Amino acid sequence: MRILFITPTGVDGAFGSSMRTVYIRDTLMEIGEVHTVLYQGGSDDSRDREWRPGMIREARYSRSGFSPIALRQHAGTRKWIGELIQQYEYDVIVVRYLSTASVIPGHARRLVIADADDAIKTLPPGGGASAKQHAVLLARNFLTLIMARLVGHLWYVSPLDGRRLPGRSKSLLRNVIRFPDDGRPRPAAIRGRIVMVGLMSHEPNRHGLRWFVAQVLPALRELAPGVELHVIGAHDPAFALEFASDDVIVRGFVSDLTVEYDKATLIIAPIFFGGGTQIKVIDALAHGRPLVASTFAHAGFADDLHDRQHLLVAEKREEWVDSCASILLGPEAADPMARCGHRAVAAYDCRNMLTPIRETIDTLVNRQ
Repeated sequence: MRILFITPTGVDGAFGSSMRTVYIRDTLMEIGEVHTVLYQGGSDDSRDREWRPGMIREARYSRSGFSPIALRQHAGTRKWIGELIQQYEYDVIVVRYLSTASVIPGHARRLVIADADDAIKTLPPGGGASAKQHAVLLARNFLTLIMARLVGHLWYVSPLDGRRLPGRSKSLLRNVIRFPDDGRPRPAAIRGRIVMVGLMSHEPNRHGLRWFVAQVLPALRELAPGVELHVIGAHDPAFALEFASDDVIVRGFVSDLTVEYDKATLIIAPIFFGGGTQIKVIDALAHGRPLVASTFAHAGFADDLHDRQHLLVAEKREEWVDSCASILLGPEAADPMARCGHRAVAAYDCRNMLTPIRETIDTLVNRQ
């Protein structure tokens, strides 16, 4: 079995979407011989002529969108991909994101399994987006729906996306995580410590953090003196300067996320727009920590994770204040909910990816 895997995200697992890339690629490597193409923006328009260690090549573009230059670069990459397909006669082509499938020549799209992560995106609530942003998002989602009809099979991460995406052949491929060792020595949670995890160059995370600091944290300071918010995730240098407060600590990237989860009294996921599902939700519960999540962040897991049984779901400011305060002031009372949440996310262990991926590939190959 020879598989071509094309992804715009790296294979280093440095953040959420990259982690999914790694899990899918690692699983594919258990099934067959995998050739990986990293299709990413850069300073030039170029394509590697030779395979690097790990059977990896890069295809770079300097322009995106629909300008004549961008379309010309895109056509060059599609021609190059077509030559690889002809040379290596791949049995299956797996692409991360539906948009990536556009670099596959039309005659080969029947071989494509598209991982439709972040398939249908939304804008921030409250009408803050410009008319241009609305138009760009509408066009993006429209093209996504068109591409969904052209590939051999779709994987969707959210049951909601599964209902919205067209396509005759599609199946759920959950977002997954690598579970921590349940037998690890665990430090005691630090009373009053709130943790938010996420790539802070990603606008939905930045928006959610700003909203929480402005709308919820002031009330929590009054209700739970000594509260601290620790923000964990890579960010640009100027980002931390937005939060001139002793109780908002912008930590940046940390090498051992498990330790940070273990020290937290409360994990928050105040995400209100974007696409796909929020890995931070299942990651918090896998570490056995009490979680308060927005309705949007919870929606992708609503079939498995239930409000007040596995986590607390909040939408309005008052709901967020009440939910967070209840855990900060009575962390011991939240422990049973956290343990229940931990058990409920067992299905999201990365080791569970092999069976659905193998089944999809077998079905697609047998259909040819």
